[in-house]
Amino acid sequence: MHLGLSLLLITQVHASEMLTITVEQVKVYSQPSPDSNVITTLFRGESLPVAPKEEGGFRKVLLVSGSKKVLGYINSSDLTGNTIKQVPRGTPSPMSMYEPEGPSLHNIFSAGITFGGNYQYQGTRSYNDEENGNAATVGALTGFNYQVGVFLNIPAGYNLKVHSYVHYKSVSVTGTATYSTTTIAATPTDTFLQESFAVLGIMAQWYPTQRSSWWYGLGTQWDHGLSGTLKFGGFNPVALTGSDLPNFFTLYAASGAEFKLSRKLFLVPDFRLGVLANAKPIIIEGDLNMSLVIAF
Repeated sequence: MHLGLSLLLITQVHASEMLTITVEQVKVYSQPSPDSNVITTLFRGESLPVAPKEEGGFRKVLLVSGSKKVLGYINSSDLTGNTIKQVPRGTPSPMSMYEPEGPSLHNIFSAGITFGGNYQYQGTRSYNDEENGNAATVGALTGFNYQVGVFLNIPAGYNLKVHSYVHYKSVSVTGTATYSTTTIAATPTDTFLQESFAVLGIMAQWYPTQRSSWWYGLGTQWDHGLSGTLKFGGFNPVALTGSDLPNFFTLYAASGAEFKLSRKLFLVPDFRLGVLANAKPIIIEGDLNMSLVIAF
């Protein structure tokens, strides 16, 4: 920035008043309008010079980043609860270090749609019918599947939000089963399991810092079986109904990042790894999702 413009900015925000942020956070806008872009967010403990006069319900502030000086505006209503002190003219005044507002969804309501895929591993299981002398061992079943859903993000603090969602999930896994009877020797047979689920879940997402655009989280979800079929080799598939349809309780860890597409539109990829806690045998699932998010 040229010296002349730097001096002009300092003149516009004369250091006769000093603002100290004592509330959790205050947004700084590029223009004296709440519809303008947010330059940055100031947090508790930061101080900076503020213009003594209002301009359309806003007051000018001066920020610096290295040698760069940036003029911004704070809504006068947001100054309630903060500290503004008079300082003698000519007194050198500290200025808040300017950090551009990152592409994040901190402390705001948002909603969107999710498209994703999941990989599922189901452990080996054995069945024995001692009365009839039949036995079966179903090897590990694995497969890639898809899911789609909608969600709502609810802020629970500047660095924490609650992600609630409803998904439709399809599961299609394959493996090998070995069957034996009193008259037939053990024979390996391809096995196919297909299921669909309605999913209801909730996840707590934490930002590691106040300006982070990525998060990590812990969540849980309930998978309610809607339909399913089980097929052994060349035999006709058997429909799963009633008590045959599972209800799973899943615990998982997750991490994601937020990429700003426009002022209120974000693209958020995330990865989740979890275990279906009440499944026997154990079922492990990894999800890779892509969400389109709109901020309110």
